[in-house]
Amino acid sequence: MYHHYKKNSSYLREALYKAYDCKCVYCSETLELRHMHVDHILPTNKADINDEEVKQYIEELEKDGFIQDSIENYLPVCSACNLKKSNHVFKVSNLRYYHEIARKHLARVLSDIERIKGKNKEFFYEPVDLSVWEELSFNDQRDLSHAIMGYRLTSMDVEACPIFPQVNTTENQLKIVDYVVIQGETGCGKSISLYQVAYRFFKNGWSVYLLQTGYDGDNPILPDNTEKSLFLIDDAQTLPDSLLDHFARQSRFNRKVLFARTISDKTNSDSIILAKKDAVNILYKEFLNKKEEVWPIVKLYDNTIGVNFSDLPIERRLEDARKADTPWQFSYILRGGWRSMKELYKSICDHNDCDLLVAAIATFQILQLDKAVDFNNICKKIQEIEPNYKWSNCDLELLINRRIVLSKDDTRIVHMESANVIIALFFDNPQNEKQTILLKMIEDAFINKEISPLGIVWLCNGCNRYINHYWRIEDRFLTDRIIENVSMQLYEPQTSEDARNIMYLLEKILVSGKKEKGIQIILENRDQIIGMIDRADSISAWGFSELLNSLYNYDHKKHNSISSQISWDKLMDCMMHETAPNYYSWGRLFNRGLSLLGKNRYSNYSDKMYTVIQWLIPKATVFNIEGITAFLSSVSFLNHLQIHTLFPALIPVYKQFFENNTEQAIHLVNWDFMWNICGMDLFEDKKSRIESANVTAKEFVDVIPEKKLADVISNSSVHEWLAIRDILYFIFSFDKKKYKNTVKQIDLNRLSDKVKNSWDQSHEISLILEFLATADSSIAKAFLAMNEGRVTVYYPVMVSIDPKSAIKANKEKNVKLDLFTEHHWDYKLAALKALYAADECFCVEYLRSNIPLISEVYSNVCALDFIDRNALDFLKELRKIDTDIYHKTIAGVNSGKVLKRWDQCGGINPRKTQWVKRRKREFFEMLGVTSELEVEIRK
Repeated sequence: MYHHYKKNSSYLREALYKAYDCKCVYCSETLELRHMHVDHILPTNKADINDEEVKQYIEELEKDGFIQDSIENYLPVCSACNLKKSNHVFKVSNLRYYHEIARKHLARVLSDIERIKGKNKEFFYEPVDLSVWEELSFNDQRDLSHAIMGYRLTSMDVEACPIFPQVNTTENQLKIVDYVVIQGETGCGKSISLYQVAYRFFKNGWSVYLLQTGYDGDNPILPDNTEKSLFLIDDAQTLPDSLLDHFARQSRFNRKVLFARTISDKTNSDSIILAKKDAVNILYKEFLNKKEEVWPIVKLYDNTIGVNFSDLPIERRLEDARKADTPWQFSYILRGGWRSMKELYKSICDHNDCDLLVAAIATFQILQLDKAVDFNNICKKIQEIEPNYKWSNCDLELLINRRIVLSKDDTRIVHMESANVIIALFFDNPQNEKQTILLKMIEDAFINKEISPLGIVWLCNGCNRYINHYWRIEDRFLTDRIIENVSMQLYEPQTSEDARNIMYLLEKILVSGKKEKGIQIILENRDQIIGMIDRADSISAWGFSELLNSLYNYDHKKHNSISSQISWDKLMDCMMHETAPNYYSWGRLFNRGLSLLGKNRYSNYSDKMYTVIQWLIPKATVFNIEGITAFLSSVSFLNHLQIHTLFPALIPVYKQFFENNTEQAIHLVNWDFMWNICGMDLFEDKKSRIESANVTAKEFVDVIPEKKLADVISNSSVHEWLAIRDILYFIFSFDKKKYKNTVKQIDLNRLSDKVKNSWDQSHEISLILEFLATADSSIAKAFLAMNEGRVTVYYPVMVSIDPKSAIKANKEKNVKLDLFTEHHWDYKLAALKALYAADECFCVEYLRSNIPLISEVYSNVCALDFIDRNALDFLKELRKIDTDIYHKTIAGVNSGKVLKRWDQCGGINPRKTQWVKRRKREFFEMLGVTSELEVEIRK
């Protein structure tokens, strides 16, 4: 007797599943119920049977009342085995074996069916064809590195990636209707949005299936069952519209379909549009909020990113990435993708002279200030010079597929830095025919006014850092034809931008290897240039200031000759009549033009500038106070007393600015402000300077809120410590009590977390500890103790704060002590004294083992090391500790090297020149050398 049952019955399926221990009979793999297939041992659609034994077996079964759709002919199997078997008919021995297995499980199956009937309502279930659909489990989620690297995003990236607003829109829409289409341009984030919507349905109990990549079969039937299923079709634009319509028609309330399709001219009412730029803005905000998580990932691919002084802050890279057009380009910029452009460029060089093609695209992208180029026009211009070079759209497709060029509609190198890399590589070898062609194209474009002079400047500036040779690439780009044409363009500018840009180019020539030609242009056209400066405004002022500054560096007399003929009174009037003057630009122009003339000449403009400042100060608000402060710092040389007279009117504005935005306000206090506004500089009238400057400085210090400044310091990263150093130094100079109160309110736990990755950076950590110790050495000691496990090297400041901990760490954990890395000799001297006071024997042994290093340090000193006495006092302290160590150190110093390096590390304040000379003599006497001649003889 055979027991008939529909094989898609939920009763039968569950009973078979349990009776066979949840395993596939054919391969013994564990099954999931919803994926289990029910296979006919003897297929219903069996092919022609030629095996006589099988025919006889079938006749035997039929005499016994065989029913193909019966429990005795069913086996639970996996999808793979069922597809592999298909309608294949086993040999008789296998048929008998599997039918026997089915009969052995019959009683259990029938018993389970009866039990299940009392529990659940029957439905008829069709398993999903896993050869067509891949079930998504959303396991093994990745971090942001996959997205930052620009790889294709999948269901494994849903938790790490930011959520676009369209995800919420799509989810809500899909709850109402049975299918939705997400549309957008290439790289706008369609795929990840598709997966993120699906993930939300998955967490609510839905099964999620993705159409297999590259599917090209017949129209598959979506299974008709009661299981809640969401079917995903990514890259729907690659499938026939008929297939998409087929899926849409099969959608139901419990089997929904979600499409993602690259946007086309046709936009249906059932579509949700994703905009690329909106996605970029969201990525920027989300990544900025997660910057502590993002920067270590980015640093894996670009080691210039980091949290130390010498590193590029992740915030700045995110700002650059924010300018991207697509999420993919955002990730490319974020990770510094141009660092891999060298390999990509090399991969196309041998293909149909594509090195010239891609270099031309890169060059004109930059010359056009990072705009897309006309591919056909580029090809045409090259062929006009050399007809043998020909390219087609296939060559452009190659560059697009290699991700060197963005797209046909946006023919640009993927990022401007990548364009700079390509140009540098193209010009890295000796000049050849291809380079000559490109240089002629640049010349023609400039002479024909097809590109801006600023484009030439961008081209010169961008490539230098990627050139391997000693020569500067700008000398190649600034050809004689271009330089000669600059004189003509001086007479043609129509706008302020034109004037500024031609000044930038002229200044670039002045600092290049062709500076003599630049000077010649200036002298031959001096009246025209002076007239242009006399018509300056906020836009052009900065360009003129750069030219004047470089001219002064090249030739003081020529600068003074031109600057003295400029109508500075007229320019001050122009500034006051502008609708929205740029105070930074104007201040820079007045500073570079007037201050370099010398007091005898610039004092004539003091009264006029006082009128300007009187006009300016009442206009101050929290929105422009930074620009006004920079302007005052730039022009204070004209008459600092006048500025101090008017400065009190700014105090309420400064107070409001600090209260509203302390984090930004601390940047007001830079060196220009401290020296020029607050009197920490040299003026002729020293007595009045000190009195008025102290009043100004103290009024300013009074408005700085202690608690808010302490909070800013507590939350600061190392990149912000230069600005923090300046304002703390400023406060300490004029109000030590306020300085100490501010430091005492710093949250050391928060600050410790911020600098946790910087303990191997001597300068940064020394800076922090110095200011903590200046306020209260116990605070610095506590901060050091909190981070004891992070210290890899004890630097001079750290040793001076807690020498006992440094000694203990060295003895017990072999942590290195380094008293000689820091440039500042006061740190070294303080550390040496502290170390000796803590443990004399340890200190002597440490010094003895480092005699060669100490000698090398002193062999590399220069005049700057002797501005104060600490470098000499360190040697004297060494002599007090152990004369043998002292003499051996002295013997190892290379006096000839000292003499050679003496003046190579910067100028000395004129007031301290004599002190430095005396200390130099004293130092050489300690070395046993009495004259520079003796040094030369010893060499």
